[in-house]
Amino acid sequence: MKRYAGAVLWVVAVACVRPPAVVLVDRKTALEEQAAGEYPDQERALEQAGLSPRPLLMTRGQIEAAGSSSSFETVVRTYQSLRTDQPMVDALLVRRCLGEGLDGLLAQTRETCAGEVDPSVLGPLVQRVNRDRRQLWAFMMSRSGGATEEDVRRSWREKHLLMVVCGGQVQQADGTWGVKRCDEK
Repeated sequence: MKRYAGAVLWVVAVACVRPPAVVLVDRKTALEEQAAGEYPDQERALEQAGLSPRPLLMTRGQIEAAGSSSSFETVVRTYQSLRTDQPMVDALLVRRCLGEGLDGLLAQTRETCAGEVDPSVLGPLVQRVNRDRRQLWAFMMSRSGGATEEDVRRSWREKHLLMVVCGGQVQQADGTWGVKRCDEK
């Protein structure tokens, strides 16, 4: 009898316990995780594209309002005012991570660089500055009345080297890299 009473109590206890109608799971299934996708490379590339600085768009009227565009000094001043990368370029020129090349373009000089520089920052910076310089030279050629690109670059580089930061790395005529000296008088 004790056996039957124990069995009856066990059946009654089991009959009262029921699983809930809805079961919530806090983890996705493997198929859901695949469908939702985690693509870190694509996410980083998309994020970087959104954060990359771009040149400030200006109309011809805005540029002309900044000053007479026929004067070389005015064009250089306007160009200088648009450059937001100049403090970083100056610092990298002094650290010898960048150099002012003979052709008027910035060049990366990793072999002489003092300290570490993130290549993902340095590459786009050099590309932006060099693109801006090429655009400036094209504008100057259109206003020069028959001067060649080489003449424009040479003339621009002579003036530009006067504005390069003291201690910045500059390519010499023989192709070697040297430091711009600014002798105090």
